[in-house]
Amino acid sequence: MTWITDEYGIVQSGPGTVDAIVAELRDSGSVVIGWTDGRMTLLNVLFTYDPVREGPPARIDNGPDKLFVSVLGRGAHAFGPGGFIHPDYFAEKMGVDGSATWEALAALVSDVRAELWAR
Repeated sequence: MTWITDEYGIVQSGPGTVDAIVAELRDSGSVVIGWTDGRMTLLNVLFTYDPVREGPPARIDNGPDKLFVSVLGRGAHAFGPGGFIHPDYFAEKMGVDGSATWEALAALVSDVRAELWAR
């Protein structure tokens, strides 16, 4: 597993990063990364897969086999199995306006989802 990083060691999107995230999720259930879109943006992104859940299923989004994505200081959402996430939908769930940054992060999360459930 090879993380793709920039010259400062900040994680960037790419096949190696997707594989590394999925491996960590399978191994420990969560991973937090300092991620950049390559445009001078740095976000701390927490991925958590299928955590222990407590509370009534009808009241919270706690169904099994969910990928929780939290962007520190922005928002969080639980995504079910699948692949592509529309960038506008992703930005809405994170509580931000759409931009190239959120499109790039939506693409990374989409790739992680697709790979996570392909195995």
